[in-house]
Amino acid sequence: MKKLLLNIFVPNQTKAWTTCFVAGVALVTHPQTAPARTVGLDVSHFQGSGINWTSVKGDGRSFAWSKATEGTGTTDADFSGNISRGKAAGVIMGAYHFAHPESDSPASEENHFWSVAGSTIKADGKTLMPMLDMEVFSGHTGATSYSDWANQFNKDLVSDAKAASVKIKPAIYVSACNACEFGSSVAQWLSDIADYNGESSQTGTPWSTCSSCNPWDSGDWDFWQYSDSGAVSGVSGGVDVDVINGTSVTPYVATTTHVGSWHFPWTSIGGSFSANIASCSWAANRLDMLGVGLNGGIYHKAWNGAWSPASTSWESLVGTYGTNWHGDIGAVSWGANRIDFFVQGTNNHCYHGYYTTAGLGGMQDLGGVFDANIGFGAAAWGANRLDVFGVSPGVALYHNAWNGTAWSGWVSLGGILTSTPAAVSWGPNRIDVFSRGTNSECFQIAWNGSSWSSFLGRGGEFDNYGYGAASQGSGLLDVFGIGTNDEIYQLDWDGNSWDSWNSLDPGVSTSSPSAVSWGAGRIDAFIRSGSSGECYHLYFN
Repeated sequence: MKKLLLNIFVPNQTKAWTTCFVAGVALVTHPQTAPARTVGLDVSHFQGSGINWTSVKGDGRSFAWSKATEGTGTTDADFSGNISRGKAAGVIMGAYHFAHPESDSPASEENHFWSVAGSTIKADGKTLMPMLDMEVFSGHTGATSYSDWANQFNKDLVSDAKAASVKIKPAIYVSACNACEFGSSVAQWLSDIADYNGESSQTGTPWSTCSSCNPWDSGDWDFWQYSDSGAVSGVSGGVDVDVINGTSVTPYVATTTHVGSWHFPWTSIGGSFSANIASCSWAANRLDMLGVGLNGGIYHKAWNGAWSPASTSWESLVGTYGTNWHGDIGAVSWGANRIDFFVQGTNNHCYHGYYTTAGLGGMQDLGGVFDANIGFGAAAWGANRLDVFGVSPGVALYHNAWNGTAWSGWVSLGGILTSTPAAVSWGPNRIDVFSRGTNSECFQIAWNGSSWSSFLGRGGEFDNYGYGAASQGSGLLDVFGIGTNDEIYQLDWDGNSWDSWNSLDPGVSTSSPSAVSWGAGRIDAFIRSGSSGECYHLYFN
């Protein structure tokens, strides 16, 4: 990277001794113990092709970035060799791009970067998150701001990596003071802050200067380039040296996305519905879907190796019973041959029904008074356990639970919500609920067995419809929402971090989506679409 013009020359850190020069005064410390923070470096052709990466690893440097590209036409001559030799030596290696937003669009520069570095960005356990180097602030081409430029570049990069089944979260490199050029929207990316302030790499912070410029959370940082003249074994001359705000590089290693792909296009499986189509599963390769028909009745269709009823037909499960059911249905299964579902009556109460091999069981009035345009979400984290969620006319989230003996009664969880909640469980005593806030963003609230979390924003901009949610296994979540452009978007949590919202176009929905997983590596999603309100199906395998 280019040298940043600051007045303080930062200490170089060697394996045994640290010597630093501050304002011309030499300071020698005692031998150091193993650092609490993980240290690394970044290199380019300036260091030449003779880096001994085994020595770098032996010097305690766990990670490194290597310059791949600059602008739209420059490729670093030593990039490929650095990446391959570094990984072979056990150093976690990443690629970085030096940006020229003043002359090129973010798409053109990302295309160049991906054409050079894309083949090295792998879910191999050896790849560091890529980094966008932002040092030139003399204009932004093809973007409304520097934040917009960086966001466009990184979103395209995330998309390209995802198409290669690699999950990444790029970092933005910027000096502490130049960070004033950015707005808070860049906080969705990792931060790599340059500040040669003379503080210890193990105890200091890059925000000792220009802290008011920090667009990330106050005082927050992921990486810190603390010197541009560090001494590292295996590298000739001074080199940029970095430290992680933590004890391990593992959280910053690229991982695999879902292994497989969505099977487009969205396929009609018939029916004619007034709201969403709920889905649940009680066994591998088993699916059950329920929806409210245009006549106010509840209809059912199942998959057990083949659709039943066949073709585009659906069977009537529940008649009108003197009342037309309405709103989004919530459905869940807590055991083999068991489906529980929840729907609104004309009195806006929540009604509970269940279906087993013995047939339909009653339509029990669970009371409550709910928003007439919003339905229910349901989850089950164990046998004979049910949790159902609805939104009151006062837009608060309400919860009711069945423990195998009795219902708990409706309890407010607060919030200001505007859509049908989606609920899912990935293990005993764990529930995650998603709903739309008044700012059109997706919000999550979670139960950990002892308490509910606060409402957490998950980004995105969504229509008035609700969400669908599924889990493929412990700690895994997939959330689906309808964007303001009526396209379907997916967000996933891999147990460590959230991905970005990904469009599943060309699906166009006119209802809340629903989603279910009947096993690892399998997700089925359903939407209502078209003028006749047909059910459409898409699956991931």
